[in-house]
Amino acid sequence: QASVVETTSNRGQSWTSNSRLPRWMDGGIESAACDQRACLTAAENQAVTIQALGLTTNGGKTWSRVSGPASWVAASITPNLVACSASRCLAYGGNSPFYPSPGKAHRFHEGFAATSDDGRTWTEITLPGAAGIDQMACAWSGQCWALYETRSDALEHVATTVDGGSRWLPLGLINPSEVGGDTFALDPDHIVGFACDEARTCFILDNSNDLLTSTDGGRTWSSSAAPRDAHGSTQFSTDAMTCTSASTCWIVSSETTSAWIGTPTP
Repeated sequence: QASVVETTSNRGQSWTSNSRLPRWMDGGIESAACDQRACLTAAENQAVTIQALGLTTNGGKTWSRVSGPASWVAASITPNLVACSASRCLAYGGNSPFYPSPGKAHRFHEGFAATSDDGRTWTEITLPGAAGIDQMACAWSGQCWALYETRSDALEHVATTVDGGSRWLPLGLINPSEVGGDTFALDPDHIVGFACDEARTCFILDNSNDLLTSTDGGRTWSSSAAPRDAHGSTQFSTDAMTCTSASTCWIVSSETTSAWIGTPTP
């Protein structure tokens, strides 16, 4: 089954199918984000189960393959997360444990990099203390956030940057007691959406439609009412979420043919 790209210019009321994804993206898009010039994706190839960076400058009509930093090629790092502000995109990935070099023990490598020219050049960055990044989000203004794990505990931590990833400010961990003991929503295997808007409101959404909210830019969190679909129901599974600067969040469910639009409230 071919994957297609659909776009909307009227807040999800109608959708246009722009193109089929090229063969090297036939496993579907794992993560996608747009700056003011183009959209960048981490896409999967069905045959070899690896990700590649894809770029479109015309709303998804055509795609080109983008190379990551040279060090990623040497370490067999493939991207699985992208996030963009208006002028800068971040990409994170790792090498697959399923394809070690013949005769060699597998050694995990991760890569974290930023680009301001849609992948033509990259600056490698680090998130101090992170053992792995689970989700990323950027606001149009340039501030970005990361959900990450450390080697000292099994909890999700939050950090933010205002300079494109050169320096990060740790905001602390998300304690399950803050969110009513909801550890399912904080399990990286179940998180499907992480987004922050210009008003410093952040959301975490899991695949069972559980919603966590922060109104202080990611420092403290609480459970919120579940998003509702166009019929007012909260009984649907969720696959992805993103938010605009107006705090309108777009939630995609495999149980429907279109995206739901809603403004989650604490």
